[in-house]
This record gives sequence, C-alpha cells and structure tokens, in this order.
Amino acid sequence: MPQPPLRRLERRLDLRYCFDQPLLFSFGQYRAARLGAGHTIELGAGGLMFQCDCPPPDGANIELQIMWPFLVQGVCSVMLVIEGMVVRTDARGTAVRMRRWLFQTTESRAADCAIDSGAACNLIG
Repeated sequence: MPQPPLRRLERRLDLRYCFDQPLLFSFGQYRAARLGAGHTIELGAGGLMFQCDCPPPDGANIELQIMWPFLVQGVCSVMLVIEGMVVRTDARGTAVRMRRWLFQTTESRAADCAIDSGAACNLIG
C-alpha cells in the first residue's frame, strides 16, 4: 500500500502578523556592543522577523526598539522594546525569539503630550 506524502510540520505554533515598521537594534556586551537598523517583517507572540544590511550572528542576545504605529490616548508616541535571542538568519531575514518585551512612551513625545494636554501619558487608560 502506498504511503501518503509527508507533510511538512509547522514548527512555529504562534500566529504571525505582517508588521512593517522601522527598528533599531543592539547586540553584544558593554564596550563591544554593536548597533544596527532595519525593519520588521512579521511579529508574533513568541518572536519576530526583521531585515537589515548587517544581521547579528545566530545565538546573539539582542535588544530591538520598534516605534509603535499608534499613539496612546491619541497624543503619546510609544516604543516596543524587545529582548531576545537570534535563532536564525536566512534569505527572508533574521528571526528573534522573544524573552521579554515592554511598551514605553518615548521621552520627547511623552513630555510634549503632558505639556500640551495638561495630563500625563497613561498606558493603562
């Protein structure tokens, strides 16, 4: 009896979403830290993929800063900061597994919106 064709198993269980935003990244330690810039391709609950001219090496600990495309309360700019590890780089881009992430208001816009609106930026609501 013939065997059914093997289907490639999807190893990545998290949904991924197309997400094209500029980013800055750093990797390495202390005085040997390296900086770079690029743009995101996909974002999911467990990681993201991005493209850049000089990708970091596989296994590198990395921090990424991505400007979020929406304003908090319509006035405050927000940045997504991700800490993770580079798991691979291929023709599509560099894949990062997230360890930690947080949203933070950007200093200049946070101060501007507090002055302009008379209220502080509040991420909680």
